[in-house]
Amino acid sequence: MKIFAHRGASGLAPENTLSAIQLALDLPIDGVEIDVYPVEDDYIVVHDRWLTRTTGLAKRFDQITLKQVKALSAGHYQGNDLSIPLLSEVLALKWGAKTLNIELKHLSNCPHFLAYLESNLVNAGGMDAESIIISSFNHHYLNSINQQKKAYNLGWLTASNYLNYAQLAFQQKCHSINVHLDVIDEAMVNHAHSLGLQVYVFTVDELEDVQLLQSMGVDGIFTNWPDRLFEFVAEQRI
Repeated sequence: MKIFAHRGASGLAPENTLSAIQLALDLPIDGVEIDVYPVEDDYIVVHDRWLTRTTGLAKRFDQITLKQVKALSAGHYQGNDLSIPLLSEVLALKWGAKTLNIELKHLSNCPHFLAYLESNLVNAGGMDAESIIISSFNHHYLNSINQQKKAYNLGWLTASNYLNYAQLAFQQKCHSINVHLDVIDEAMVNHAHSLGLQVYVFTVDELEDVQLLQSMGVDGIFTNWPDRLFEFVAEQRI
């Protein structure tokens, strides 16, 4: 079972910051998940459309300039004041063989986003297009990316268990269905696997849930505590 750090190692450091992401990269896990919004001609790594919860500023992502974003505090770690990172800063970290799952929270210009990725991957820390999963609850975004015929893997995000299970994700040529823990069941896993899709589940922080998902044959999980869950999964393999 693959382990992905949810918003970086967000149980250890403030979510979606470079510190949380670097902590995750230092662990022997499979990948890291982050969230992205467009601001001006760039992309910021933050989960909420309103910046209130993580920065204290009661504004939406589309009501703020990039200069204002970089002046905000996204939390503190080991005495350091952390900022909201740009996607380019995340890509510049040393990724090695790890996977980056970029969840698109909003996308206004698909060609611009893909050009941005391509440009920054030239100088990325050991990463290429096949090391990236682009996921979204907005499946129109995935369809737009799919039409560009790029090498990125696509993740069909859902908090529902559809009557046709994973058929829509298969039709969109996705790599995986990324499913909420509350709705996943074994029939959905089996149907996805029959179509050649991976099944990743979010957000999993309890060891008993890990065991249940392992029994279903789930391929990977997103967790706020990648250090703890990696150790538990590793022990299960012995």
